[in-house]
Amino acid sequence: MIRRASLKDLNALVALENESFSESERRDRATIRYGITSPSIVSLVLTRYRKVRGVIELHNRSNSSKVYIANLSVSIAGRGRGIARALLRRALYESKRAGKQMVSLHVRSLNTGALRLYQKLGFVIDQHLKDYYDEGVDAEILSIKLY
Repeated sequence: MIRRASLKDLNALVALENESFSESERRDRATIRYGITSPSIVSLVLTRYRKVRGVIELHNRSNSSKVYIANLSVSIAGRGRGIARALLRRALYESKRAGKQMVSLHVRSLNTGALRLYQKLGFVIDQHLKDYYDEGVDAEILSIKLY
C-alpha cells in the first residue's frame, strides 16, 4: 500500500535512511520529520505487512510547475520487488494530478540500476555533474515531462 507518510512513520523512516545511505549522506531525524510535516513536501511510503519498505520525497512548491524528487529509498528487504517502480509511478501520477509539468531528480552516475529504472519510466538525462557527491562521485540530472 502506498500512502502519505505520517509522524507515526518517523522511526521507520530514520531506520530506512540509516540503512540506505552512507553516514556522510544521511539526513538527520529533524530533516526527515520536516519532510513529513512541510506543506511543500509530499512524502509517500510503501508498506508491506505493516512495515515501511520504501519512501519517495517530492519537493513541490505551489507556484512552480516542477516537482523535484529529493529522496527515493527502498529497504534492503524490499529491493528487487518493484517498490521503487511503484513509488515512482505514484509520484508521477500525483504530480500530474496536481497540474505539474515536469519531475526531476539526480542520481549517482554509478547507480546503473536506478538509471535504467528511471529511463524505462521515461526520464531523460539532462545533465552530467562532475564530482557532485562528497566522495568525488559524478551525478546525472534526469527529468520527465508530464504533459
